[in-house]
Amino acid sequence: MCEDVEIAPHVHDLVTNQFQAKLGGVVGLGRGFQLGLNVPLGVRQADVTYTTTDGALYDPPYSDIHHRDEVLWGLNDGTVSMQWFQRLEMWTLGGLMGSTIPLGRTEPDPFAAAEKGLAHQHSQFGSGSPIPILGLQGVMGGAHLGAVASTTVMLPVFENKEGYKAPTTFTSMIGPRWTVRPHWSVLGTTGLIWSGPDSWSGDRHGGRTSLMGNVATQWSVNDSWAMMFEVRIPLWQRLHTEKLDVNGMTIELEADGEFEVSPAVVFSVSRTSR
Repeated sequence: MCEDVEIAPHVHDLVTNQFQAKLGGVVGLGRGFQLGLNVPLGVRQADVTYTTTDGALYDPPYSDIHHRDEVLWGLNDGTVSMQWFQRLEMWTLGGLMGSTIPLGRTEPDPFAAAEKGLAHQHSQFGSGSPIPILGLQGVMGGAHLGAVASTTVMLPVFENKEGYKAPTTFTSMIGPRWTVRPHWSVLGTTGLIWSGPDSWSGDRHGGRTSLMGNVATQWSVNDSWAMMFEVRIPLWQRLHTEKLDVNGMTIELEADGEFEVSPAVVFSVSRTSR
């Protein structure tokens, strides 16, 4: 057991990469109202390395119960939303109300398993319950150069069947949009993400504030279909430290632990019906 073995001070280095493909649709309802639906598929690849404080490779006795080299894939939670847009001179402004659709896989309480020294999974593809979404959007038009801005808040209400409740999350982004050709545009935005602590059976864990850089290109195939390719890179983040008690051994998870925001690649296809 872990409590019978001396644990050397060491670094737990986890690197994750994410890819997401989304299929979406928007149906025009008239008078500026639209109904939107998105269903994403996610792939997550993780590499974990343990080293001592002097940089030598290390094999801790708790091994891979927390993290392991692996590739995971599955549906993420989808979204359904009612949107409204109003054109005001150069700006098109809009609001959004909706909810996540709990399609993604969930996991049993990883912290309870960690305290027993059991293998567990921190990476979830969904929250296991619907989460209300509110948002504001703005697009400034121009012959070649414009701007986009949005603010979204997700306000979880329920725990899922495993006792998990997702964090309240606030996302805001702004940046320029360049129309290269009539059907081709490029976006470069900076986004702020604030997530409060999530909770397992009422016990709160983690939380983060992140600054993201996003670069995207969008191609309108025709008046109905569009494709977007986006790369999201974390520029800065502040995370809460986590401490776990595993068989009498205290493990401290810092900025490169469970809750780190990793680079992500997103490919999406959407259809608009007016």
